[in-house]
Amino acid sequence: MASGDADSRQEWVLAALDTYESRLLRYAQRLTGDQNLARDVVQHSFLQLCQQRPRALNGQLGSWLYAVCRNRAIDLKRRDCRLEPLAQCAEHDTPGREADPAELLETLDAGELVRRAVKALPERQQEVVNLWSEGYTYREISEITGATENYVRVMVHRALQTLREHPLLQRMLAEESEAVGR
Repeated sequence: MASGDADSRQEWVLAALDTYESRLLRYAQRLTGDQNLARDVVQHSFLQLCQQRPRALNGQLGSWLYAVCRNRAIDLKRRDCRLEPLAQCAEHDTPGREADPAELLETLDAGELVRRAVKALPERQQEVVNLWSEGYTYREISEITGATENYVRVMVHRALQTLREHPLLQRMLAEESEAVGR
């Protein structure tokens, strides 16, 4: 490989790192639930990128990186057979008791409520909603996940419908609209 080719590939990888690293870290952390594991997954993705030629990706760099990241995260989760805790209870919750929605609204910000609601979705819906919220199109999500574009559309629709029906989010939205109406 000529020196100019190596320099341009290095610039290409560094530009990709600048553009996608933080977004991939958030995505990998959502998939793995572990910040350190997410860093390993993203590092693996960029190491794989170093072995690619820009033309080989046909202008699909973002989708390719997310697909590699996703596949690595899934592989690691399967290999490690990680078990999630039975409950992610807030300190004020008691085992076996549902959290009082009023208490949650007072103690959590809106972003945290949405994150909790998304985390309660089935894993496949979580994944597509997280990608969709990052601004990816249905086609790009399809390329990342390996699912058909129509399947992605259905998953996003079902997830958003479930989120709209979530009691904590409904209450938060009702309080917001009351505040705006005052």
